[in-house]
Amino acid sequence: NDNSWAHNTATSGKAHLQLLVEYAQLCSVPLEKIDRAFILQLRDNVLKKLPRKRNTDPAFRSKTLSELLKMNHNSPLSDKSINEYLLTFGSFFEWCREFAIRLQVWRRSSGVMPWRSGACRKRRAWREWRPAKRLQIQIKRKNNESRDRYSHVELIKIVDELANLPHATPKQQQRNLQLRWIVLIAMYQGMRQNEICQLFVDDVATINGIPCFCVNDSHWSKSLKNQQSFRQVPIHPELLKAGFLEYVCKLREHPVLTQLERNARNQQLDNSEQVRLLFPCMNYSP
Repeated sequence: NDNSWAHNTATSGKAHLQLLVEYAQLCSVPLEKIDRAFILQLRDNVLKKLPRKRNTDPAFRSKTLSELLKMNHNSPLSDKSINEYLLTFGSFFEWCREFAIRLQVWRRSSGVMPWRSGACRKRRAWREWRPAKRLQIQIKRKNNESRDRYSHVELIKIVDELANLPHATPKQQQRNLQLRWIVLIAMYQGMRQNEICQLFVDDVATINGIPCFCVNDSHWSKSLKNQQSFRQVPIHPELLKAGFLEYVCKLREHPVLTQLERNARNQQLDNSEQVRLLFPCMNYSP
C-alpha cells in the first residue's frame, strides 16, 4: 500500500521485490518453493555482485539481471544495502505467510475447504515458512567508522567554494544559494538532509527568545522518519553570523530551502542525490 509508505521507502521496496521476482523467474522457482537455501543463494551470488544504482545508472538500468551478473564493475552493493534487501524480503514473506494462514482458516470456517490432515500439515508448513529470517550480514564497523571524516582544511575549502558557485541565470543563482544553506545547515545542525530540504519560512521561529528550526510534517509534501523526529532545534550561532535569518526574511510564502525538484507525478526527488549535484560545480569534490 503506497499510501502507508514514504515515497523513497515505496520506491526502494518495489525495487527489492522486483529483484526477487526476477531471480525467481530466472531460476524457475515459484513463490511457495522459495526456501532458505534460495535466499542464501540470492544473497551471496546476486546481491553481493549487483552494482549500486542499478535502476538509475545509464550503464546498468537497461541490463537484464543475467547481463548484470556477468559484468565487471567496481561498485557493488554495501552490506548495509544488502541487509535492506533482506529486510524487505523478510517483510514480504511474513505478509505472504500470514495471508496464506488466514486464507486457509477462512476457507475451512466457511466450508469452502473441508478439514483434512493434509491441510493441517500445510498450515503448519506455512507457519514455519520464514526463508529470509536471520540472514542479514553482520556489520562489525560502527556507523561513525564506516566513512572518513572531513578534515578541518576540507571543511574550510567546502565553505569557501559554496560562496563562489558559478551561475549563468538568476534562477541558477537562487538554486545555488539554496543549496549553500542546505550544506551549511547540515554541517552545523545535525539534521537529516530531507528535514532540511523541506523547511518552510514558518518552520523558523523564535522560542523563548532563541531562534529555532521546527522540524515537523505540517505540509502535505513533508515526511519524517519517525515520531521522535518531531523536534525544535536551536539555530547554530555560526549560521546566525552567516546571515541565515536575514536570508529567511527575504522570503515570503516559499519554502526556506525549497522542496528542490519534483518529478512529473509531483513527487519529491531524492534530496540527497540533488545535493550531491552541487559538488561537481566546486573545485573540491569529496
